[in-house]
Amino acid sequence: MPPETIERPRPVRAAGGLGRFLTFGLVGLVGLVVDASVLTLMIDGFGFGPYSARLVSYFAAATTTWALNRRYTFDVTASGSLLAEWGRFTLVNGFGGIANYGVFAALVATSPFIYQHPVVAVVIGAGVGWIFNYHASKRLVFDRAKGGKSGQ
Repeated sequence: MPPETIERPRPVRAAGGLGRFLTFGLVGLVGLVVDASVLTLMIDGFGFGPYSARLVSYFAAATTTWALNRRYTFDVTASGSLLAEWGRFTLVNGFGGIANYGVFAALVATSPFIYQHPVVAVVIGAGVGWIFNYHASKRLVFDRAKGGKSGQ
């Protein structure tokens, strides 16, 4: 007799659009911690300047949030190529990332305090891209991966 198929448990999150939006926000907080940690490591550990360090930290955070949003926010279990989906996610969220990085760069360039403490600018920049990235990810990345709508 063939072994039974074991289904993985469904992610735990609040029902409906508000729950999904809040889950996206929690995942974003994890991404923010990754972003700030990698930024600090690149500057203090490897001697990068704040601008180049932020590019590295942004992609580390984007990869982390893609994986967590895929699993917990939008519950995508199957799609085509994961690399293609990651590419769509980073491209779509790149628009929010441009605003995020633009705010970061402007603050670092104009505030001596923030230049000395660039994590402050990371937090402010991350806030700028959050709402855009939620809607863009939902509609243009994960709905497509699920072959339709991922819900409100």
